[in-house]
Amino acid sequence: MKAAPPHPQEEARLAALDTLEILDTLPESGFDELTRLASQLCGTPIALVSLVDHYRQWFKSRVGLDTPETPRDLAFCAHAILGEQLFVVEDSHNDERFHDNPLVTDGPHVRFYAGIPIKGANGLNMGTLCVIDHQPRRLTPEQEHALSVLGHQVEAQLLLRLRVRELERREAELRSQRDTLASVQRQKDELLHKVMRDFKAPLSSILTNSAFTLYRPHLPDEVLRATRDIRDAADVLHRTVSNLLDASGDETALPLHATRFDAHLLLSEVARDFQQRLVSFPTPLHPDRQAGGAAPHRRPGAAAPRARQPAGQLLPVHRAGQQPGDARGLQPRARPARAAGAR
Repeated sequence: MKAAPPHPQEEARLAALDTLEILDTLPESGFDELTRLASQLCGTPIALVSLVDHYRQWFKSRVGLDTPETPRDLAFCAHAILGEQLFVVEDSHNDERFHDNPLVTDGPHVRFYAGIPIKGANGLNMGTLCVIDHQPRRLTPEQEHALSVLGHQVEAQLLLRLRVRELERREAELRSQRDTLASVQRQKDELLHKVMRDFKAPLSSILTNSAFTLYRPHLPDEVLRATRDIRDAADVLHRTVSNLLDASGDETALPLHATRFDAHLLLSEVARDFQQRLVSFPTPLHPDRQAGGAAPHRRPGAAAPRARQPAGQLLPVHRAGQQPGDARGLQPRARPARAAGAR
């Protein structure tokens, strides 16, 4: 028995074989159909798609043979990949290279072998499509041509499988990139919502305070102008923030954080502001007061007229359930009304 020498480009050939990522994979119908067709066309009980690895030949597809691989130094295919044409052994018992080969003397009792090399993407031989018989025989020219054509189809299947694997890998990479981009986008949107929401609260406070400030009496013109500028700038920024929130997503989907506040204190502030506004206006003459300031003449025994509420004073404000006289800050302190005719 003579073992086949290494391929002249063995390292590159093995690297290309590893690139196919096909060794020890499950059966595939595309290869099995071609193997079965080769067995039928050539009339042999055994047909194989054999790939020659470092120390073995592994069968991607097999018909009529149970073993999935054999040692490389026993492989007929290791001889076949050294050439470019159909490799034929009509009777192994008469061939000094194989007559004492364990694959000949023992199972599967190879007497006839014909194998066409199959190439990888780099043009180097990866293995063979071969047919085997237990009896010596000879292929017809038509059968040899058919086996060569089927060998090209096996090459096409190898190339197609390689392209599919590359596409699957690229699709997985793109899917990972899309997931990463989607995660980054979600984080950006969440950050934008948080920042914009945090901006809206102080801007709303600025707008409210500036509006109250503009209603305060006796403010210098410089303060009024500055307050208006602050209000206008805050209003523009507030609209910009609102537009950004609308563009980036539904603002209503954001979590709302309720904050407790003192309604009594708020109403006290409102009452105090309105009191300051009202008392700032000049008090008009009492309609019952004469121009000279003298009290109007009334008949003897007539009841004194009821004093009216002067301008600048507020009516008492009471909360529900509050006893009269207990304003607790809601009722601003008013000047006592002078009785009619008092000096």
